[in-house]
Formats: sequence, C-alpha cells, structure tokens
Amino acid sequence: MAIITISRQTASLGDDLAQELAADLSYRYLDKKIVEESLKSFGFPEERIERYDEKKPGFWDIFSSEKDRYFQLLKHAMYDFASKDNCVLLGRGGQGLFKNIPGVIKIKFMAPFQIRVERFKKYYNCSTRQAEQMLKLKDNERDGFHKNFFGIDWESDDLYDIVINTGTVLKKTALDLIKHFVSIFPPKELHDAALRRIRDLALAQSVLIEIIYKEHIPIQFIDVRAEDGTVYLLGSVNTPERIDECVRAAKGVPGVTKVVPEINVVLEYLGM
Repeated sequence: MAIITISRQTASLGDDLAQELAADLSYRYLDKKIVEESLKSFGFPEERIERYDEKKPGFWDIFSSEKDRYFQLLKHAMYDFASKDNCVLLGRGGQGLFKNIPGVIKIKFMAPFQIRVERFKKYYNCSTRQAEQMLKLKDNERDGFHKNFFGIDWESDDLYDIVINTGTVLKKTALDLIKHFVSIFPPKELHDAALRRIRDLALAQSVLIEIIYKEHIPIQFIDVRAEDGTVYLLGSVNTPERIDECVRAAKGVPGVTKVVPEINVVLEYLGM
C-alpha cells in the first residue's frame, strides 16, 4: 500500500514511467486529464485551466481570485484522490502538497539537459535550438508554478525520497527499483498515519470548497481543519448569522460528524 507522487523534468521520461508504475502496481493514476475533469466539475472554465497548469502565473494573475480558486480546487482534487489510497499522482505539485506528511513516497525523474534536448528533438522533430528554447521555457514555467503555488524549489532533492537519473538508468531498472522500494516502505504504521492525515486534509478542503465556492458565504481569512470527522472553522464574518450559515454548510459535507466554529464577528467599518 502506498501513495506516490511523481515529479519530473520535461523529457526525463517521467510521464511514461508514472503511468507504467501505476499499471504495474495496479494503482489508480492521477494525471492532467483527471485534474481537469475535477476542476471543470466545479465550474472552473476549461480554457482557463491551461493558464495555470504547471505554469508560472502571470503578473496580474498573482493577485487574482481566479488563481486562488484554481489552487483550492487543485488541492481538493489531489487530496480527494490520495485519500482513497494506493495511487500515483503525476506532477501538479504533489511533492509540495504532501511534503510534511511522512509516509507519502515522493519520486523525481531527471536527466542531463543535453540528453533531454536530444529526446525532445526526436519526439517533436525540431532543431537543437528549438529544443533548447522549449526545454528552458518549460523548466522555467514549472519552477514558477512550484514557487508561486507551493513556495518550494522543486529541483531541491530534499523534497524527495528517490531521485532517478533516466539519462543513465534504464526505464525497466527504474521501475524495478521503485517497486522494490514500495514493497518495503513505508511501514504500515507510517502509511496508516499518513492516510489518516490526508483524509483529514481532504475533508477540510471539501468543507472549504462547500463554504466558499458552492454556498458563496462571505468569510474572510477562512481556515478549515479536520480531525477524525470533527471540523474546526476559523475566519472572520460581519454578522453572527454568517457563522450559522458556515456551520450548516460544513455539516452538509459527507464525513463531517461535528463542527466547531471558531469564527470571529468583525463589523464592517462604515466611516464617519
């Protein structure tokens, strides 16, 4: 049993390896398509998803509510998928989202730049110059995505349990290494603790989505925490009635057994 995140440089064979790993282990597989379907189910415009997917947000996007909405829905999709256990999550900042959860296996595939250039040239039938430019652009976009949404340097090996250089390690060998690692790690106690934590995060995120994006309840500085079905709501509203609305919305989320509101009422400043 394992929850596995896959991070990869462009042309490091990471996409293929992630898919093959999931198939070999008979694990569920989360990729771009599944994330997109989840976001669209909440009404996020299909044409806008590509604007943020593993890309550095534009200058004005950094301050937009759309960017925040994308991030909250992305977290919801990934937490929910991982909460069902035995899965491989491809990209989308999984190593950042689960970085403080021991027991989640975090893998990175990389390869030297020139090897990636040759692979890119062969796949897209382009020139060396074009391949170099596109790889640098994609590397920069992925770097910006992780820094802006997760506050991490995704190239740092400290984020990963396994880093594999596909410039020297064959695909079959890489898969065999990972499958052996999965067979011995994590120990059951650590895996179970990680799964409980992820299920709490998934429930909390579902409540947040319900309050903000389904019920559209105006609440500032919202923070939702969950522990074994008990949900704690934090934030600020302008009337006591809003607290009741938040509690009702939270109670309607499957899996919630108790709601503890820790919400402050802050009257709006109307001026003199």
